[in-house]
Amino acid sequence: STVTPVLHALSLSGQATRSFGMERHTTADTAGNAFTVQAGGATSGATDKSAGSLTLQSGVSTGTGTGSIVFKTSPAGVTGTSDNALTTALTIAGDQSATFTCAAALALAVGPTGATNPAFQVDASTASGVGGLKITSNITTQGVTLTALGTNANENLLIICKGAGVTTIDTGNSNAGTEVRLRVGN
Repeated sequence: STVTPVLHALSLSGQATRSFGMERHTTADTAGNAFTVQAGGATSGATDKSAGSLTLQSGVSTGTGTGSIVFKTSPAGVTGTSDNALTTALTIAGDQSATFTCAAALALAVGPTGATNPAFQVDASTASGVGGLKITSNITTQGVTLTALGTNANENLLIICKGAGVTTIDTGNSNAGTEVRLRVGN
């Protein structure tokens, strides 16, 4: 038989699908326990030393095959004792594209304090919502393109201020020759 060298400190056979996890709590009416995976820290008292990186990686593919990393969470259900199904919250595909699956008003928040006063926020809570916004990076001198997405041939793009705020389109150039173009219709 062929002997396969062991390459990892903790190794499982590669002959079948495996999982590594924590068992359910056995005390009646008790929440589950947290499970943490943590990389190593620098020596205590060391000067300007980085921590170890935490790397999550899929298996190695061959040819046109790919590997993905899938994050699943357990969302709230109805009150009671029934298990809530795990659902995919984030998939990072082999082509490095990321897909978030969320139907919350705060599906994504980015900012120094997270969801408190975010600099950028995605609201995906509209029931049966199919509209969206595509941001396309263009070649030099062509800027950025904002495109309305949806299932209809014609989709609106709305810009809404908060309260009595003002919508400003600023070219970023104070020279007299700067122009703003609005195209109405086709």
